[in-house]
Amino acid sequence: MNQIHFEGPRRQDLFDAALRVLTAADFEDPPWLARHLLSRCLGITRAALQMDLQQEVPAGDQQRFADWVQRFAAGEPLAYLEGSCGFYGREFQVDARVLVPRADSECLIEAALEHLPHDRELRIADVGVGSGCLLLTLLAELPQALGTGVDLSPDALQVTAQNRDALQLSDRCELLQGSWLGPLVGEQTFDVVISNPPYIEPGEELGPGVAEYEPPMALFTEPGAALEPYSAILKQAQDLLKPGGWLIFEVGAGRDEAVKQAGMAAGFHWLETRKDLGGVPRAVVLRQVQA
Repeated sequence: MNQIHFEGPRRQDLFDAALRVLTAADFEDPPWLARHLLSRCLGITRAALQMDLQQEVPAGDQQRFADWVQRFAAGEPLAYLEGSCGFYGREFQVDARVLVPRADSECLIEAALEHLPHDRELRIADVGVGSGCLLLTLLAELPQALGTGVDLSPDALQVTAQNRDALQLSDRCELLQGSWLGPLVGEQTFDVVISNPPYIEPGEELGPGVAEYEPPMALFTEPGAALEPYSAILKQAQDLLKPGGWLIFEVGAGRDEAVKQAGMAAGFHWLETRKDLGGVPRAVVLRQVQA
């Protein structure tokens, strides 16, 4: 991509240059995106930006903005540029070591909070914890809960730890490196297991920039093995969940029925399948048979 060129040092000049690049890249609503990128890069609100478009921008901020625009136009997620992403009313630090939290995943939190008791201590395990957005949100919403996050990627666990510390949840959340629920076997039992495992097969259509920039380990299964992570977790969860414990999965589009049936075949009760913001079945809620 050609180097972005500013006609001058003013905010208006930077906005105009970004607008040209984003329009040429065929983005939807380039003016909104250009304002958003510029205001975030400068650390001000969009209203403050609009109030003084003639103010000059320091050279260092000009260079950083040029870098942001070019990377965004190439498909890099905005959250990686900003270094954070909102999820269920909280900010989570993110970078290319973890998936970008999606608003569609908030339906897992909504389902969990409706099904789980709020008046007693709960032990929650998150398999493939990534940024920690699911586990840490539940811990923040359920002050008596204790959590354990597991991830195969030590890099992802570093991001989780940063978010855990920023949300002041270090005393209620431990992190373990390993595959699926393996690190927890024989350690303790849990009231809840929640997971957004890899469920995309190579070659499946994804949104712009996802395959190019987000961590493949967190996205993709082997060819023809989209349900394998669920099977592995279901098998281990049978022994790790307390009687009556809950298992909450995020699922890919069109795979909710298969995951539901796999859960029932493993001896779990199906409670509900909840749709995301776009109406796609996204959260499958199962429950261990009570003794």
